[in-house]
Amino acid sequence: MKCYYHNDKDAVGICKNCNKGLCIECVKEIENGIVFCSDKCANEVISISSKILKTYNDTNKIHIKNGILYLVFAILFLLFGVLIKSNLKFILYPLGAGFIIATILSLSNIRKLKE
Repeated sequence: MKCYYHNDKDAVGICKNCNKGLCIECVKEIENGIVFCSDKCANEVISISSKILKTYNDTNKIHIKNGILYLVFAILFLLFGVLIKSNLKFILYPLGAGFIIATILSLSNIRKLKE
């Protein structure tokens, strides 16, 4: 691939925003090896990266809230299963166990997102 601005030079990087090939003279770098061709592209990349980070953080918060809610439901179903003296126990215990599983899955997603 050749440089978008200098057709006689080989590209050493590709702009993260506009995908133009860039030679060693044209390439600019933000952080973590992210390459861009202009300040406009750099601003776009920074903006998109910050939105991705915010979405990631919001998703983690949602998984934590869901995990807590599932745990509360699990405790309630299991508690009612112990306190009620009817055949509803056979429904309440599996529901409580299901919410415990949902809690574990929701909280395990936080670890997966961090990786």
